[in-house]
Amino acid sequence: MKRRGFLQAAPLALMLPGLAQAQSYPNHLIRHIIPVPAGGGNDMIARVVAERWGSLLGQPFVVENQNSGGGVVARMTTARAAPDG
Repeated sequence: MKRRGFLQAAPLALMLPGLAQAQSYPNHLIRHIIPVPAGGGNDMIARVVAERWGSLLGQPFVVENQNSGGGVVARMTTARAAPDG
């Protein structure tokens, strides 16, 4: 095998174990935390995107609106979330 062919195939070979796990991920409810009030334009976009992601991944998405503190509360909730993926 030529060196160039090996260098092109090496990254793919390193990704193969991760691809096997990616088929089963995620396997639980996914929280989508947004820092805007419910009913606004950004909220509607977030819900449409979450619905699309849910259909593509086959997992339920929950959109949580946390609009106080200029987005600080949403950031803190995200930072304190369980590191599950």
